[in-house]
Amino acid sequence: MFKTHMMVSMVAVSAMILAGTASALEGSFTSTTGTTISFEEGGKLSVSAGGNSFSESWSTDGNSLTINAIDEASPCKGVSGSYTVTESETGVSFSLIEDGCEMRSSDMTSGEWVRSKD
Repeated sequence: MFKTHMMVSMVAVSAMILAGTASALEGSFTSTTGTTISFEEGGKLSVSAGGNSFSESWSTDGNSLTINAIDEASPCKGVSGSYTVTESETGVSFSLIEDGCEMRSSDMTSGEWVRSKD
């Protein structure tokens, strides 16, 4: 009985941690380079960079973020990237785990992304 209760508690805590990470990212952020990204519910990531707009998908696992370029307009079409997410009071920053798209990884790791106040 104790082992079952302990296992259920561990699963519940893990789910809360994952949910907390995902909800912390939901919303819009602007980078030091002027790129704006919007993490939407359901895994859609809207990107606006240099006058171009496109969509990607996103998911989290703990404090790791994976981005998949799915839009034909994306300069990283078909390439995935993984980052460690660090939250701050004003936004988030991303540390590269791996990404085959240099353009995205350069922008993602350019500094803190400030949360929009919308």
